[in-house]
Amino acid sequence: MPEDGAGELQELRARLKEAEDTLDAIRSGAIDALVLPGPDGPKIFTLSGADAVYRIFFQEMAEGALTLNAQGTILFCNQSLSEMLGEPIEKILGASLQRFIVSEDIASFETALEKALKDETRAEITLHTKLTKVIWLSIVAFGPLSSSVVMSAFVVVTDITERKRMEMEHELLQTQKLESLRVMAGGVAHDFNNQLAVILGNLELALDDLPHNSEAKASIINAIRASERSAELSRQMQIYTGSAFYLPVDLDLNELLNKNRDLLKLCVSMHVSLTFQVRGALPHIKGDVDQINRLFMNILINASEAIGDNHGEVQLSTGVVDCDEMYLRYSRLETRPEPGRFVFLEITDSGCGMTPETVSKLFDPFFTTKFTGRGLGMSEALGIVKSHGGALFVVSQMRKGTTIRVLLPVSEKAQAPSVKVIEEGEIKVPAPVPVNRRKTILIVEDEPGVRLLAIRRLDVLGYDTMVAGDGEECVQVFLERHNDIDLVMLDFAMPKMNGIEAFGELIKIEPDVKVILASGYTEDDVLQRFPGKRPAGVLHKPYKMESLKGELERLLGGDS
Repeated sequence: MPEDGAGELQELRARLKEAEDTLDAIRSGAIDALVLPGPDGPKIFTLSGADAVYRIFFQEMAEGALTLNAQGTILFCNQSLSEMLGEPIEKILGASLQRFIVSEDIASFETALEKALKDETRAEITLHTKLTKVIWLSIVAFGPLSSSVVMSAFVVVTDITERKRMEMEHELLQTQKLESLRVMAGGVAHDFNNQLAVILGNLELALDDLPHNSEAKASIINAIRASERSAELSRQMQIYTGSAFYLPVDLDLNELLNKNRDLLKLCVSMHVSLTFQVRGALPHIKGDVDQINRLFMNILINASEAIGDNHGEVQLSTGVVDCDEMYLRYSRLETRPEPGRFVFLEITDSGCGMTPETVSKLFDPFFTTKFTGRGLGMSEALGIVKSHGGALFVVSQMRKGTTIRVLLPVSEKAQAPSVKVIEEGEIKVPAPVPVNRRKTILIVEDEPGVRLLAIRRLDVLGYDTMVAGDGEECVQVFLERHNDIDLVMLDFAMPKMNGIEAFGELIKIEPDVKVILASGYTEDDVLQRFPGKRPAGVLHKPYKMESLKGELERLLGGDS
């Protein structure tokens, strides 16, 4: 029942109690009759008429009303309930109320009825009726009835279908707004990355051209560092929006944690004790190594900051759990995974805890309770869990701390990655292959600034270049000159024909063509969209000169 009807409900209950007490008094012989005022003067109700008063009151209620026994059988009901269900009273009496309740709400109703037989209780349930597909009801049950021979409860039901529909429409509107903002943020981050690639690349080229003792060298180095920090901010936004580059491989969560223990300890302050509970073997998950590491660090940093300058503890534990649909409903993500087996990561801190209002905003972009900070760490964590098809739970109490639990679905089948992202420090250079000419790279890029930068970089590295402004032009150039082209640097997001479509056409012309996919923006499942063969390498925009050089040497040999 809506909150504004609470007063009416109390009055209704008082009137019902008065009627029951009066009826008991008449039956016990304490009084012989009841005198009530009326429009035509006072009316006298004797013992034989007392039940009629009770029945008139019961039947004329605007809300639905019924009495139930302990099994949920309908003993009595009024006309309002009959109209709600679209059934005549004679067909309702003796039926089980569970017959009208949708299956997923039956357990909640039976729990409420059990409580009602001892005291008052409230619940919201959904019915299927002949009149409409479903109606939502708020029920208030009083019990037990003092004058009943059998154990029974009196139930008042209010139709809240319209209110529920308005709530659902509001939630849908909010979801659509958030989705629009995410699409916009992803697009802005993509364009921002392209501009950063131009800035960072030109700064690197300018740095190489300066004499060793130039006073401008320090300024350029500072500008490069600022560009790299900006690229990191853009990457956080892409992860939150679900548009970051995602390279899933089979991962052992315990193995990854043990490998990075020393790094994770740096995420908490010196006042905080970090303990690990990662014993036992875990099934593999399908995940991106870089993003899972960022997930660990973001939650640990948040836990440490909750403790502040005080001494405290943070515990990180892992395990395996089977989850049903009911449990997964409490995930903080609007998209919930299918029930099944999950590997969990749980981080518990002894910090200050959070109010329900703070918990509700915890994963909002740029929300922070700190005086300084960007407030993107936890929104990035949410985006990572979402892109991995997982679930996220938060339990927090003021002055008692917080527990954040992440569920990641168990991998159905172990598959080795067919695309290797080369990060700095991980470059494997094969033995140089003797060549008699400068090798030629076909640059496929729709952004003029990024295209010009790539030409300058490749020239510095000793490569000849050809260019194409989109996927269609790329295919045409390659068809005519593929015997002269040693490698294709292919952008992903392009007009007319995107990188995936262009790659499919290139391998039709030359099945063994070497392709590096260069992108700052793509969708979570981009690699699954490559049918069969996949690009030989990947570069994340904005990438450094060293990363570009390493990929080219890996694929073409050291002598350019």
